[in-house]
Amino acid sequence: RALAAQEFCRPVPEPVPGQHPAEGADSLSAGEDPLSETIRLLAGLKHQWVEDWATLMIVLLYDQDFKYEFTRRLLRSYEDLIAKCADNPQIGSMLDRVTVQLFSSPSTTLRLARDDGLLETFCAALRGALMG
Repeated sequence: RALAAQEFCRPVPEPVPGQHPAEGADSLSAGEDPLSETIRLLAGLKHQWVEDWATLMIVLLYDQDFKYEFTRRLLRSYEDLIAKCADNPQIGSMLDRVTVQLFSSPSTTLRLARDDGLLETFCAALRGALMG
């Protein structure tokens, strides 16, 4: 499980000049990672897929390193996901299920607040919801 979680967070490498990318490798830009991309695409997924995705993430969250990296990436898309909740209630359900797991560790939550703008992200999402 830990190895799969690490691979999911690994950025796509820069292409080697003159070498053809592997099949499907061009679906992500260099420097992006599959986890960030799937979080970004969540709002467009069919309802059941959102629930299935949330279940998979919860299983992977047992790995503490993955949990931290996942949370960092989720924070980047959090405001957009909150905005999509009105159109796709499954997004709200998924966020409820997943965020309960993400902030269960006080030390990780403090690290996210200190290093990754956790409170600023939540305030921006609240401001967007109230004004939008």
